[in-house]
Amino acid sequence: MAAGDPPDDAPIQLFPLGTVFITGRALDELAAAGEEEEAYLTRHVAGDWGAVEEATVTANDLALERGHAVHSRYTLPAGIAIRILTQGDRDTTIVFVRSPGETRTALFRLGDTVATPDALEALAEAGQSPGLYLDRHARGDWGDMDPEDLRENERSLLHGFRLFSAYTLPTGVRLWAITEADRSVTTLLLPENY
Repeated sequence: MAAGDPPDDAPIQLFPLGTVFITGRALDELAAAGEEEEAYLTRHVAGDWGAVEEATVTANDLALERGHAVHSRYTLPAGIAIRILTQGDRDTTIVFVRSPGETRTALFRLGDTVATPDALEALAEAGQSPGLYLDRHARGDWGDMDPEDLRENERSLLHGFRLFSAYTLPTGVRLWAITEADRSVTTLLLPENY
């Protein structure tokens, strides 16, 4: 081993975590299970995404190449899901939990939902449902956005302005969701349709 090389047993790290934020509930659930967050963070940065669907594995692999957000899901013995999300800029990682059957409620009305033909075709080619992305958008999962755009969406949510989300489909195609300020309509479209 040359000077400066990591030891052979050093954990693999595919990307930096940045600043790690762990919710109080996540800390409580990990402590109750006798688990350490470090073990899950090590798996996350090594590309072990845990109990996620194959489409999420593919999306994470593409996200690593393109500098987008990646997320993992691990299940504690009590069935509690530990989720880890690292933002695309790799400045921030969030560890949080969701109980079995727990869902987040919609933060705003979508209004009428429409999609461009190109967006519908891209979703079909990716084997994805438009409802999945509309649901994520309505629940405040803005997708692959830089920190300033995330902050802008939070302001827009509070003040009734237009909301914007950007997602990367498993095929690598970018999909946008835009809800108008009056919440009368939400459109799924590709960037080139804008």
